[in-house]
Amino acid sequence: MRALVTGASGFIGGALAGRLLDEGWEVVALGRRPGSTPAGATFVRWALSDPVPRRALESVDVVFHVAARVGDWGRRRDYERENVQATARLLEAAEAAGVKVFVLTSSPSALMSDRDIEGEDESMAAPARALSEYSRSKARAELVVRAHCGDMKTIALRPHAVIGPGERHLGRLIDAMAAIGTVVVIGDRDVAVSMTSIDTCVGAHLRAAEHLLGGGPSGAAYFVADEPALSLTQVLQAEVGRRLGRAPRVLRLPRRLAMGLATLAECVHAPFPGWAPVINRYRVVMLSRAHWFSVERMKRDLGVVPMDARALFPGTGAGS
Repeated sequence: MRALVTGASGFIGGALAGRLLDEGWEVVALGRRPGSTPAGATFVRWALSDPVPRRALESVDVVFHVAARVGDWGRRRDYERENVQATARLLEAAEAAGVKVFVLTSSPSALMSDRDIEGEDESMAAPARALSEYSRSKARAELVVRAHCGDMKTIALRPHAVIGPGERHLGRLIDAMAAIGTVVVIGDRDVAVSMTSIDTCVGAHLRAAEHLLGGGPSGAAYFVADEPALSLTQVLQAEVGRRLGRAPRVLRLPRRLAMGLATLAECVHAPFPGWAPVINRYRVVMLSRAHWFSVERMKRDLGVVPMDARALFPGTGAGS
């Protein structure tokens, strides 16, 4: 089997490309940095704003579209171009090349709003207002993929908070808190969140492709996560404490104050899309709302067995 992996020089894409090679697949790795792709893959330089290189799709059976513009700040047109339009171009090119399966790495952020999400499944509705331009663009890209009506089958995966070597987003937050020796907690209650090991995330991608190649229906979406949900405060305390070598201080900010500061920061930074504020409403929601998801459909349809999420962060327990 031959696979094309976009974002192969990144965290999830690189791990996926390596796993595919280990399992005997031929891999075409699309990315920006050739030195970051696994040895054995055929590298093709590609950025999300570039035309799709046709030669990269020759004899490809499965496209894994992992690459995306990420972050919680920026211009709508940039997210639209790199997450929505790039996905539509790749989808069209893959269909024209006779690719059998298209697997999109989506995100639960596409469905999040300023409310708690506790154990909801794939039937949950998208919010009327997106949390960020990233969230909006991922929702639109997922709709494009799931509505595809050609011969090629499609599927969207929504891994949440993927953890592993090379992960940057949670790691940066933990590093920032370690630098001040303090875990910042927003709100007066602890919240539970889904976490996903990179092994579970990559395994779900392979099982999704096999599911469609084996006759599974096109157009479905799946949450991907390990179980159980974890206490966010405990995760932050454990990881910041590990970096410090001692128990960190805990500072609790009232949620209303944090949201007010975030709104003010967004107003100040609005004319400067390249200058991200330290705090914004998306970050406040992510740190103060529960967001954990049912993965029963993932287990049933794709046969993915989640890890015990507590093993990702020793010293933590299940979230309430």
